[in-house]
Amino acid sequence: VDAVVNQVRGRVPVIVHVGAPATSVSQRLARHAREAGADAVASIPPIYYAVGRVEIETHYRRIAEACGLPLYLYNIPDATQVSLEGRLICDLVKDGVAQGLKYTSYDQLNFRQVIEYCGDSINVLAGPDEMLLPFLVMGAHGGIGTTYNLMPELFVDLYAAWAARDLQKAQQLQYQIDRIIVVLGKFGVIPAVKAALRL
Repeated sequence: VDAVVNQVRGRVPVIVHVGAPATSVSQRLARHAREAGADAVASIPPIYYAVGRVEIETHYRRIAEACGLPLYLYNIPDATQVSLEGRLICDLVKDGVAQGLKYTSYDQLNFRQVIEYCGDSINVLAGPDEMLLPFLVMGAHGGIGTTYNLMPELFVDLYAAWAARDLQKAQQLQYQIDRIIVVLGKFGVIPAVKAALRL
């Protein structure tokens, strides 16, 4: 965290992921992120034991209280086996606990509910790389993804085309990105991206 904040020097926001199996560890990581000069923190929900709404809310409230930085909820149910529902997300936003969301799920109905219920009170970032354009169309503000590291120009161009309302160009870029992701998927996307970045 310290190295990234020092390297970036305020040119772009630094959002530090502080998710951990124990809330107390997430709190400690969040405090460190604040002390290092991060702009925000993000966290998955608690994942070790089955949790309900109360435990999820408590987890996020304690992280927010620990650091005083903007908090991004990280919804990635395929990895955590916990899905953050739209109403819960918006309640945490309404209560001032969360200011952002990284949405790494293919559940478009839940995504639509977040956009509908929260409106402009939350910064929503699309997670699945192959869903950037569809989620931008549905109301996302941007995206964060694994393959962005491998082909940043394509994602920047896609976002620029979307912002310019050139949907045809944005669509072509999304299709190009998707074809590359299909190839990476043959080897496992994350290992393939890591191997390519070492070249």
